[in-house]
Amino acid sequence: MPTPTVSRERRLGAWWVLVVGGLVLLVLGGTDVLPGVTEGIGAVAVTSAYTWALAARTGAGRSSSPRSPPWRARPCSSSTRRSCAPGRP
Repeated sequence: MPTPTVSRERRLGAWWVLVVGGLVLLVLGGTDVLPGVTEGIGAVAVTSAYTWALAARTGAGRSSSPRSPPWRARPCSSSTRRSCAPGRP
């Protein structure tokens, strides 16, 4: 069964609702219009929205085949093991 796709406009609309809703909760919780717990809920909503945007921008979860980490791209021999450590050229 094929996976249903959601249009770009619907995803963008949902993202904006999440951002604006989170900001409204942050403001209302910070000004004591609503209980203080709404501030935390707003912070979680805004953080989730920006995490979602970052994942969309970087293409996270769109790869059909898993890629190996860059430090496993080349084989290491026993004589060069020190230079094959992660973060080293």
